[in-house]
Amino acid sequence: PADDRLQDTWTQLDFDDTGWLEGQGAVGFDSRSEFDIDLNIETQMRRVNATAYLRFPFHTDDLVDQTVLKLGVRYDDGFVAHLNGHELASSNARATPPWNSNSILSVELSESFEEFDLSDALHLLRPGKNVLAIQLLNESRTNANAFLLPRLQLGTLASTGAVPQAIRYDGPIDNIRDQNLRARTLYRDS
Repeated sequence: PADDRLQDTWTQLDFDDTGWLEGQGAVGFDSRSEFDIDLNIETQMRRVNATAYLRFPFHTDDLVDQTVLKLGVRYDDGFVAHLNGHELASSNARATPPWNSNSILSVELSESFEEFDLSDALHLLRPGKNVLAIQLLNESRTNANAFLLPRLQLGTLASTGAVPQAIRYDGPIDNIRDQNLRARTLYRDS
């Protein structure tokens, strides 16, 4: 953004984003070529503004019986995420960051996604078109890199809280030195 004229309208589902850059995958820039970026926004962001507005439209078909909504984000340096106009998650952001806000801290890009449970916001999803709008926050206007890659997951939990194939171990696991081990935590054990 060049000024505050968009206010929060850009986070709304029906906002007209024609004329915005388009791409798929990771968004950002990296002057050191360390990040794998699909949509480069260096010209629009570096030395211009510590903030970038990003919109990720998506479609959902059947919302019946969906009980879990998770947002995973890989980012450098901060973000504020909105679903259909409602703020739901943030990291390294000030409360209600302005159009030219920077992140609170500088963080290194993680190899894994930071997960945010948005299951309480399932009611915000609509059958058909939806939008995940994210304000990407860089440490400063002159910082050498910025990165954002979001992932939304929608699904259900089995009634026991675990998938039917899961095997619960209550004790130690012996002799795993030369074996592959897959582990998963139980979510909302009830």
